Amino acid sequence: MEFKEALARIAEINNTTEEAVLEEMQQAINIAYSRRTKENWHSWNKVFSPDGPPDVETFVKALAEMLKR
Repeated sequence: MEFKEALARIAEINNTTEEAVLEEMQQAINIAYSRRTKENWHSWNKVFSPDGPPDVETFVKALAEMLKR
């Protein structure tokens, strides 16, 4: 399933908009990024840019690739 399809399905299941789903997911990513610790900092920077939290699509695609391995 492609990202846009999954996003639409999540919005449909939760009776909301795709924009609202993206906003909530981005908030969660931002919180997780801001709470990085010394122990997991390297993992974040290995997968994502150290310049700031990734956007939702980048985050989801990176995790999907990690799960494939």
